[in-house]
Amino acid sequence: MGGNGTCDHRLLPANTTFVVRKCAWGISIWTWAIWLGSSTLLLIYSLVRNDTMFVIVQIINMLAIAATIILVRRSYTVCPYHLSVAQKLAKQ
Repeated sequence: MGGNGTCDHRLLPANTTFVVRKCAWGISIWTWAIWLGSSTLLLIYSLVRNDTMFVIVQIINMLAIAATIILVRRSYTVCPYHLSVAQKLAKQ
């Protein structure tokens, strides 16, 4: 439970960036999709073992991951700050 709380706490700044700044700099949708897939497998495993607490934790985790994927796809743009960083790196 503590691990899931830590994970969800880590997602909050990223999701705030998507919503407020509309910036998806450095976000890999494939990475999030793989994470969603692994969470699905863990959910199936916990359903087979009839572990109610772990089922609840995995559902919450999957909802957070799905929200992140949706927000990234909706606002797949780069803010002016990160765009200038990318341009500076491209010039080097």
